[in-house]
Amino acid sequence: TNESLSAAAASELKKWYDNHESHPYPTKEELRQLALTTKLTDNQINDWLKSERQTVAVSELKKWYDEHKAHPYPTKEEYEELLMTTRLTKKQINVWFLQERKRRKETAGCKLNPWDKLPIAAVSELKKWYNKHRLNPYLSKEEKAQMVLTTRLTETQIKHWFNRERLKRREIKLSRESVEILRKW
Repeated sequence: TNESLSAAAASELKKWYDNHESHPYPTKEELRQLALTTKLTDNQINDWLKSERQTVAVSELKKWYDEHKAHPYPTKEEYEELLMTTRLTKKQINVWFLQERKRRKETAGCKLNPWDKLPIAAVSELKKWYNKHRLNPYLSKEEKAQMVLTTRLTETQIKHWFNRERLKRREIKLSRESVEILRKW
């Protein structure tokens, strides 16, 4: 762990990291040189670098989140930028945002739902379409474009609303199935 490194070794690694921030992955030769300089094993160096990369990535995500508290859902372009700056996968970023929104919601003691802020007329349109297409609640590209015009929401807002609604319906279905299993038991 980082705590067990000598101050000199940690300083040397930090200096290397700062000089290679755009690509903080040492070549075999650089790793060998770092091992000689710091008197650490390759595994210790790689562990420290991995930890540092994670710290930097989380810092970038928190910074973005704090700047977008009102609507912490990155656009496609913002995702692309976060992918580049954090070097995480889209899935890792999605999971982090899901967990961070949950953490902050719990910390605030708040039960507010970000979708409560959508216009009532827009939600009404979304629900109407969803209920009409309950068996296959997935918008085609054309339907999504029409929904953007009708509701005046962004594609991302519409996509998130539908994802949340499908998840909510699955949870209700699973809950009903659980009750049924318990009754039979």
